[in-house]
Amino acid sequence: ILLFGKILLGVGLMTFAEFRPDLYFGLFNWVEKKWLKKPQAKPVSALKGGIRDLCRPSVLVSFVLMGTYLAVTGKDSALIFLKLFRAIGIAFILFYLTRSPWFADLCLKLIGRFQYGRRLFTLTQSVGEKVRTRLG
Repeated sequence: ILLFGKILLGVGLMTFAEFRPDLYFGLFNWVEKKWLKKPQAKPVSALKGGIRDLCRPSVLVSFVLMGTYLAVTGKDSALIFLKLFRAIGIAFILFYLTRSPWFADLCLKLIGRFQYGRRLFTLTQSVGEKVRTRLG
């Protein structure tokens, strides 16, 4: 039901933006000024960023739900511990890699062999930088 509500809200907002772009973008700018503008934070290292991403509530809730599920199903406590820390380790590696500049350079080097892939990667990178600077 929640997923259906999110889909319905997204479709409704896009329809509203299509027919009344002046009101939609005016509302968006108001929300951005009121709630989304944060002071510019200094850039953090990939290691600190990965740890910060691990501590986000959405990630922590998923780990708690995973641990709860494993505990309710009657798994051994050592097995629960191993599975939780394996998931935390994999999540940290992925968060670290998405923030590390050397991994972006490696991807660019690998994708750079193909013209379309290089253009797509550079566009994705520039959009990511714009979003980060705009949202803080």
